Amino acid sequence: MRLLTILILLPLLLTITACASKPSSMIASTSPLPAGVRGSIPARGSDCQFHLLGLIPVTSSPDTQNALTKAKRSADVDVLTDVTVDHNAGYYLLFSNNCVRVRGEGVPRHLINTPSKPSRSYDTDEPDDDGIVENDVYY
Repeated sequence: MRLLTILILLPLLLTITACASKPSSMIASTSPLPAGVRGSIPARGSDCQFHLLGLIPVTSSPDTQNALTKAKRSADVDVLTDVTVDHNAGYYLLFSNNCVRVRGEGVPRHLINTPSKPSRSYDTDEPDDDGIVENDVYY
């Protein structure tokens, strides 16, 4: 009888697990970019917290900034576009976890570091090449 009870309870105990997930957050870009610049390198990163028996924390709380840093490092880029941030948790028999997962597209550095044409400053009362002072207002 005792063996029968164990055989019935063991599968029940092993199936007592659960997962939960929050809807994703979307971020267009982690930094301002020139018009038309998009990421093309897949980037992934995560940061997790683990608990023993669902109560005793083993690691620190998950941090979105750490997950973003790991995602950038995974693609060797400085800027991500089309970023999604997911929060999920798993509850198992002996432990549980809570994770932040980041996915995005890394922007190659050569697209960001292109020197832009210096803009002309109109703060002076100096005449330009055609002899017109730009700050003067004529009515």
